[in-house]
Amino acid sequence: MGAHIVFAQQVVALETLGDEKLLRLLDGTCVRAAAVVVATGVEWRRLGVPSVERLVGHGVFYGAAAGETRAMQGQDVFIVGAGNSAGQAALSLAKHARTVTLLVRGPSYANSMSTYLVKEIESTPNVVVRNHTEVVDALGDGGLERIALADRAGNTVDHVAATALFVMIGGEPHTQWLPAEIARDPQGYVLTGRDVLEQAATALDPGHDPLPLETSMRGVFAAGDVRTGSIKRVASAVGEGATVVRLVHERLNEREHAGESSRAASPSRSEEPCNMRR
Repeated sequence: MGAHIVFAQQVVALETLGDEKLLRLLDGTCVRAAAVVVATGVEWRRLGVPSVERLVGHGVFYGAAAGETRAMQGQDVFIVGAGNSAGQAALSLAKHARTVTLLVRGPSYANSMSTYLVKEIESTPNVVVRNHTEVVDALGDGGLERIALADRAGNTVDHVAATALFVMIGGEPHTQWLPAEIARDPQGYVLTGRDVLEQAATALDPGHDPLPLETSMRGVFAAGDVRTGSIKRVASAVGEGATVVRLVHERLNEREHAGESSRAASPSRSEEPCNMRR
C-alpha cells in the first residue's frame, strides 16, 4: 500500500512547520506529515521486586486480568492496586477463582475507587481486602507458587500460597516527547475530542474544533492506551486505530478542499531544519 516503515527509531519531538507537522527522530533525521497519529501506549508501573519480575508471564501479570480470568478457576489469586481497574479485575476474577485478595498499600481503597465498586467488593464473599500490605517477595520453580506479604501496620511478613499475582498500579504514558501545545491530563495522558473542549479549551488553536480522537493540535490524533479515558483493552485499542484512520482522512479532505495542500510549507529559517527522510 506504499507505506514507508522506519524501524528502531525513537521520535523525540513533534513541531509545526507551516501547515505541516515535523517529527524529529533520535538519529537526527525528520519526517514531514500532514497528519500524525500518536499511539505510543503506556509502560505499566513495576513493583521493583526482582523475584516478582523474574516470574512475569509465569503467574505474575501486569495490567488487565481479563485474558487470564477463566484460567483462575478454583485458584487463589492476588491483585496489587486500589484503583478502579483493580476493583473491576477483582470482581471479574471472583466469578472463577476460589479467593481473590486485593492488596492495598495504603489504609483504605475507598478514596481511590468508585463507590459502586467498593460496595460490590464488600458484598462479594470471596474477595478479601488487605490494607497496609505490600508484596516483598515471590517464590516458585518455573511458576508462581507463593508470595511474601509485608504488613506495614503490624510490621509482620506472611508467606501465602498464590497461583497468580496481578499488578495493577497504573501506567506511565509515553508522552514526554510531545510539545506543550498538545494538552494532557495530570497523569500525562493525551486529551482528545470532547475532553479537550472540557478540560483544555484554552490550548486550542483559534477555530480548531477537534474531531473525536483529535488532540488540541489540529491534525494530530491519539489512539489506544496513550489517550485519556481509553479502556485499556486490546479490542478497544484496535477499534480506535480503525476509527482514527477515517478521522485522519476527514481532516486531510478538509485540508485539500481548503487548498492547503497546494501551499508548500517552508521552515522559519532558510536552511533545512534537519535531514529529511524521503
